[in-house]
Amino acid sequence: TFTISRQIVENACQLNGIDKSARRDGLQILRDAGRVDVAGDGSVAVLGATTQAVLEATVEIFDDQRPSSDEQAIIDLSERVSGKPMKRAEAEEYISDTHKLVKADATTLVDLSKKTALIDEEGERSNGILFNSHTFRDGKYAEKAHRVLEHLKADERTLLTEVQDKLSRSGAMYEAEVERMLGSDLYKRLVSVGLFDRMEVSNSTESVGYIASPNDFQKYGRPFEEDPIDDAKALIASLTYGQTRSNSVRGRITMPEALIRTLVRGDELAAGAGGIRAIGEDYRELEARQVVETTEQSRGRFTMRLLKKDVGELAL
Repeated sequence: TFTISRQIVENACQLNGIDKSARRDGLQILRDAGRVDVAGDGSVAVLGATTQAVLEATVEIFDDQRPSSDEQAIIDLSERVSGKPMKRAEAEEYISDTHKLVKADATTLVDLSKKTALIDEEGERSNGILFNSHTFRDGKYAEKAHRVLEHLKADERTLLTEVQDKLSRSGAMYEAEVERMLGSDLYKRLVSVGLFDRMEVSNSTESVGYIASPNDFQKYGRPFEEDPIDDAKALIASLTYGQTRSNSVRGRITMPEALIRTLVRGDELAAGAGGIRAIGEDYRELEARQVVETTEQSRGRFTMRLLKKDVGELAL
């Protein structure tokens, strides 16, 4: 829990075009949802302000407000373009058909989505590409990704879907496995346009690449700062290494979700076992990022604590 002064709240609302009545109503909704407390002096105490809590509160409040077809259409569109850039004309036709909107309303909604930064557009309006700047680095990458995806053959689309489904379930995959599933040529094309993120886990034995999908982590943006998203991907990469490359002698991970929950609770990992060798070798990047803290308990055997709870929650 942390407290924001009335002046900061008012300044933030002013910068984002939120008038006094909207601010008052919004704070009341958050208060009713148990997410904030508003003091007599106008300061706001934010309860449990983590990335996960922000997303959960947003979903709950949105559903409770009985969203209109227009609002549902905006959410639907932003969800679709987060995974794949779309031509503006195609997007307008999609939300018009799916949500029973007249063409003029569909056009207005796309403009509104751009104005509120839910989506971005690259190119001339008549031939623009809609995309999510959180999952695609910029408009040029979005254009390239759109061209690559549009020209995929049927079998290549199937392979891509298989990899995306697997990434959605596991969070990260061994780079060599992704390349094997897609084939070297398709893999290189997709990585080159930013459809996948590559991370690396290094220890005294080897350096191994892992692949994650930006769409699984950052399509909703980065609510507080840049680091948590990248830290969560690095954590998942290290855990995936422990599942796929480590052996039982140095410490093999068999229940990654339970391991993350242990860390999120604040418990010291491997304390009961007197430490594990792999902890001292596979989490150096995370320690440098100050995501975790490792402690040598005996020669070559380490325990670990999570320093950034938010990162662990994102990784779950």
